[in-house]
Amino acid sequence: DSGLRRSPRYDAATGVNRLETVRISEASAEQRAGRAGRTAPGVVYRLWDAGEALQESSPPEITQADLAPMALQLASWGVQLAPGGPGTGVESMLWLDQPPAQRLGDAVELLQELGAVTVKGKGVAITAAGGSMARMGVHPRFAAMVLRGA
Repeated sequence: DSGLRRSPRYDAATGVNRLETVRISEASAEQRAGRAGRTAPGVVYRLWDAGEALQESSPPEITQADLAPMALQLASWGVQLAPGGPGTGVESMLWLDQPPAQRLGDAVELLQELGAVTVKGKGVAITAAGGSMARMGVHPRFAAMVLRGA
């Protein structure tokens, strides 16, 4: 086991996901070792220094992922993406891990640039084009290209 994995990470500078080689967590290392003897006798060889400290678990994906597709779906369901009235916004939803506010703001900004949402005061409203983009089931950037090319 190399102790490494390829993981998609959102690059805020470019606005797209990229694959990055990262260290696995302690939980992943244990799971990989368990696979060595699952169907037949096996041995795991770890190709890293035993003194190297591994994180206990991997960070939540919502802190690493591009939030634009999720933000578009939430907007299409009528969820307010900006702080609004009680019980209507993202901040009132029950999350296992809260999405980072800055990243969600970046996602709303991208959706606004693509014409998927409009920002009115503190509220965010989905446009007709945004509704079409949400139904396509692809990243909003690709959906916008398809709509503009049609």
